[in-house]
Amino acid sequence: GNVTLSGSIATTGSQTYNGTAALTGNTSLSGSTLSLASGVEGAGNSLELNFTSTTALDGSFANLTDLTSEGNVTLSGSIATSGSQTYNGSAALTGNTSLAGTAVAMTSRWTSLARPLSMGP
Repeated sequence: GNVTLSGSIATTGSQTYNGTAALTGNTSLSGSTLSLASGVEGAGNSLELNFTSTTALDGSFANLTDLTSEGNVTLSGSIATSGSQTYNGSAALTGNTSLAGTAVAMTSRWTSLARPLSMGP
């Protein structure tokens, strides 16, 4: 089902959220693997991700202030922030992807641009 998240949630293993994850405050998630099967409703909060395995950011990530990912990601779907998006690991497009925010920073590298990517405010 759906879940609300806030604060720092750290595990040594996996975190799996099968319903929509709604942020009720700024949220930091860390561990080995992350599954966000139904995306994230940010409600004006920031989300920080730090996982040792590649994290799939698929679906809808809406109404986030800032998004930061420390590890590698795959991207597909719509990711919208009112502030910045920072990807500190490598990123691969696995489907049509739309990134919207005031700034998108890729500090590592794109590993695959075989799918359409749109970027805008």
